[in-house]
Amino acid sequence: MSDNQIDKMIDLLSELLRWTKFQGMIKLKEVILLNVKTENEKKIFELSDGRAMTEIAGMVDVSHVTVYNYWQRWSKTGIVAPSKKYKGRYERMVSLLDIGIEVPKIDAPKIAQISATKETAIEPAEDNILKLAKEKND
Repeated sequence: MSDNQIDKMIDLLSELLRWTKFQGMIKLKEVILLNVKTENEKKIFELSDGRAMTEIAGMVDVSHVTVYNYWQRWSKTGIVAPSKKYKGRYERMVSLLDIGIEVPKIDAPKIAQISATKETAIEPAEDNILKLAKEKND
């Protein structure tokens, strides 16, 4: 096979891949819209980027069990997957914003109030969020 033929094949495969991704994104948006409906679900989904379950629960003002249950349900549809970096955490397949779905605002000062009332130790990631929320309020 000549270099010219190989280049043509590569170009064709690249174009095929581009269209496959495009079709996949349309289907992915449909699946997400069917499974991520409420404002809290959208917030939890968007925050599912490897963060701790308790951190997300505090930010959205739900129990960690709620976050866990959503992760389990969404994992079955393939729109989130276990984090490769953090054991026991999940990561979304794509940001809602990237596929044209609006994400409700997450109130940062509320995070500080919820975390400040916890009786257990705050995880390092939550600690950073608290610092940012306090700086914003000062």
